[in-house]
Amino acid sequence: MVKDCDPNTLLKLERQRFADFQRAASEWSWETDEQHRFTYMSPNVREITGIDPEWHYGKTREDLGFREDMDERAWLAFQDLLAQHKPFTNLTYARRGPDTVTWVQTSGVPFYENGKFRGYRGSGRVVTKEIETAKLADRLTNAIENMGNYFSLWDKNDRLIFCNNLFRQLNVRIPEQSGIGVTFSDYMRAAFNLPPFTADPEATEAIVADRIRRHKHPGPPFEFTRSDGVTALIVEHKLPDGMTATMSTDITRQKEIEKDRAVKAEIVETAFRTIPDGIIVLGPDTNPVTWNDYLFTLFDIEDLKTTDPDELRVSLLSVISHKISTGMPEAGQTDVSAMLLDPQQSSHIEFRLDMNKWVEYRGSPMAGGGYLMIFHDFTEQRELDRMKSQFISTVSHELRTPLTSILGSLGLVKGGAGGEIPAPARDILDIGINNGERLLNLINDILDLEKISHDEFELELEDLALDEVIESSVNANLGFADRYQVGLYVDRGAGGFTVSGDRLRLMQVMDNLLSNAVKFSKPNDEVEIKIAARKDMVRVSVTDRGPGVPKKFQKTIFDRFVQVDSSDTRSIAGTGLGLCICQEIITGHGGQISLHSTAAVGSTFYFELPMIKRSAG
Repeated sequence: MVKDCDPNTLLKLERQRFADFQRAASEWSWETDEQHRFTYMSPNVREITGIDPEWHYGKTREDLGFREDMDERAWLAFQDLLAQHKPFTNLTYARRGPDTVTWVQTSGVPFYENGKFRGYRGSGRVVTKEIETAKLADRLTNAIENMGNYFSLWDKNDRLIFCNNLFRQLNVRIPEQSGIGVTFSDYMRAAFNLPPFTADPEATEAIVADRIRRHKHPGPPFEFTRSDGVTALIVEHKLPDGMTATMSTDITRQKEIEKDRAVKAEIVETAFRTIPDGIIVLGPDTNPVTWNDYLFTLFDIEDLKTTDPDELRVSLLSVISHKISTGMPEAGQTDVSAMLLDPQQSSHIEFRLDMNKWVEYRGSPMAGGGYLMIFHDFTEQRELDRMKSQFISTVSHELRTPLTSILGSLGLVKGGAGGEIPAPARDILDIGINNGERLLNLINDILDLEKISHDEFELELEDLALDEVIESSVNANLGFADRYQVGLYVDRGAGGFTVSGDRLRLMQVMDNLLSNAVKFSKPNDEVEIKIAARKDMVRVSVTDRGPGVPKKFQKTIFDRFVQVDSSDTRSIAGTGLGLCICQEIITGHGGQISLHSTAAVGSTFYFELPMIKRSAG
């Protein structure tokens, strides 16, 4: 009994009672000022949310992330409510705390002092679990609503309690008989009487009775065709609480696709039989499964067409390998079989089948297992390539001889062999010499590419002091660099690098890299040439400060006829052959060539060669 206590004691007891209530409650109290900044949070907010009351002080709900969870209309409505100092209830938002995001729900009422608005007081509670549960339910509902199947859920009394959008669309002609609360039997009777269903009442009732029986005692999936021609696959499950989930899949389109696939398969089969390539399809066990007729024509084994297919499956690959091995005397039949078939990777070879026929073979594993073998007669294409190469070689040689003579004569004239040359004439003479040299370089590049294409590109290897080769190349390009007002700087590193190389071809690589770097540099720039060891390799790099190679060109820059195409660089003369030839030369030395490039910063082209020794000093 506390009735005899003085007022202060009563007030103290009342405060203690309120504090105990708050500690036991799942809600906390709060207060804001006129600017809606928190000025008070009850201590139990720490136990409920894990965040101290003081953390909230001075912050508005906007500071806690409130605005992020409201659309514009709701936000404006809430601001209007606050402006009118009206109460609000069950305001839900995600509060962004120091480390976590917590969903809270809050209600508040305005309070006044002496008739003047002073802020809001209210309570809040954590609703994270409720929000997450609601979101999960929404996601589940949304998933069912948007699934590609007709879904319906029937309670233990066989009344419809949920269905998705597709189910509603399916039954758009019987909305009353397919709505929530309808019994399964009533729904089925309405569904089986849709036009153009013409069965008599007894037949209809038998169909409905059978369908109800399946529904009450679900079994394996089954198909049925509706009266409107739709074919469906139905799957039903009895749930532990007595409800029944029904899912139907419209397989009408699938049936049409199967028919379409059969037509396409016939087309593929026709192409397979008539294509002018020999084809063999192997199964996962690498035994022939099927082949086309042209295979017999290509290998001149027409007499085997009438052989029993089972017998031919055993002997076909051996017959093919034997025919190929007769045109490849250096390889036996066993080696040929190994070349034709590697179940784990693709194969590609070219061979002469007889004196007048060349065949290209490509084999590759198939995604579903097995192996595809294709034999293509490219005799005519090979002859055309030979004629083209012969024409290019003949024309190039016919051009190079007189062009060399012309350049020599122009050089003599420029040197004064015919007398003093006036300055204007000397400028014209320089133009002729420069263009003649460009044409001669192009002819030499074309001839080199032809040699590469026909495996006639040979290197004369010897032990070389790479430092001296680089020095010679730099000295040879000083005049060219001066013409562009570009300096050449060489960092020899430790020096003493020896490689096995072709001096002239390595000079050719350096000439190409240096000329490119100079041409793409600005006046007064400097091109850096650096030589450095990298484990058992030696790297030579050429760095410029030019516009750089665009990223889209970097993977193909060493391909034939590739030139950087940009507003700043496309006007610089070139054929797109030099780097391709450089790559062939470096690869032939057992090395590699590549680049690093950054737009507007510059490019570093480099190649690496194996070192055979390193001398002291």
